[in-house]
Amino acid sequence: MEEKEIEKMRRQKTYYFSDPEIEASIIRSQKICARLRNMTIADKEYRDTIRQLIPGIPDSTLICPPFHCDHGHGIHLGEGVFMNYGCTVLDGGY
Repeated sequence: MEEKEIEKMRRQKTYYFSDPEIEASIIRSQKICARLRNMTIADKEYRDTIRQLIPGIPDSTLICPPFHCDHGHGIHLGEGVFMNYGCTVLDGGY
């Protein structure tokens, strides 16, 4: 069975950037990041929105919007992480 393009991306192999699954992942991330730009960490929708972007993000971790990333689901953060305003994470790999 042939390896999917997103799996190649995660393994830091050469991959086809215009693969529909990769494009959909990037568009999804851009839309969620756009919603976050209109929030603060005090907004009640903030935690649910950041969880949509970064699955498994600990409750003790804060990312102050604006925040930018490629996919979101390639980001793994531990307890108590703080990222200040304007952070960009390139998460093509893990």
